[in-house]
Amino acid sequence: KIILEKRVDEVYRYWSKQPFPYYETNTKYRNEQFDKFLRTNDESSLDFSNRILKFNNSGLSLCWSYFKHAFEVRCNNLNSPIDVFNSERLFKNGIRKVLRRITGTQMVSNFRPVTASMIYKIFCDSGDVVWDMSSGWGGRLLGSIKSKINYIGTDPSSKTIKGNKELAKQFGNKNYSYTLHQCGSEEFEPDRNSLDFAFTSPPYFDTEQYSNEQTQSYLKYKSVLKWKSKFLRQTIKNVHRGLKQNKFMGLNVADVKNYSTFERDTIEIA
Repeated sequence: KIILEKRVDEVYRYWSKQPFPYYETNTKYRNEQFDKFLRTNDESSLDFSNRILKFNNSGLSLCWSYFKHAFEVRCNNLNSPIDVFNSERLFKNGIRKVLRRITGTQMVSNFRPVTASMIYKIFCDSGDVVWDMSSGWGGRLLGSIKSKINYIGTDPSSKTIKGNKELAKQFGNKNYSYTLHQCGSEEFEPDRNSLDFAFTSPPYFDTEQYSNEQTQSYLKYKSVLKWKSKFLRQTIKNVHRGLKQNKFMGLNVADVKNYSTFERDTIEIA
């Protein structure tokens, strides 16, 4: 035990003098990750026989390199990775574990770009227009670049929109458009009959508190009932307004601790 504590102290002293290990942001790294993503077979994320989407993490590292602030976001009122990194007690307690998996810590999630690209290819044709109602950390944007569609994204976070714009500028296909609006999906009204598909992973009420800007839906609508009415229902109404005839909306939802009827409510509203 004495030797173990000595080694823990040595590791902590080293890392306490280092900056947080963010993903690299240099052009060489990003280009390598983008090329690797493009070479990934989208169908590897889909089990056709069982109609199941499988995990494929290709492209996630590229997305995370544009969103340093994601590591500051707290989920389910737990510590963020930055909280742990800056706390001697927490860091030492979990020195041998990945920062994202230390007990009492949770990292925000990102939608897998390969899965997004596969979903776009199922529901869209090349050149279609898609609205991502909660752009988030760039996973669906990156997937849209690969699947050759026109992307509209909305998100109220200024830092998140900035990261998405940088991602689209560096890797967007010049033959397609990537339009990003800094606003909530409940405020954005697409033109009627302008969308071929609408697809997102919406905020799960206050499960992931993406920023403290007052434009965040969990701050604007502080109860589940208000959030359900003012954000979720209005977002779905806006989608219905924009979708062309016989086109679809896809929502990635799940019941969570702070919103135990999220799935049922979403289906009923839709």
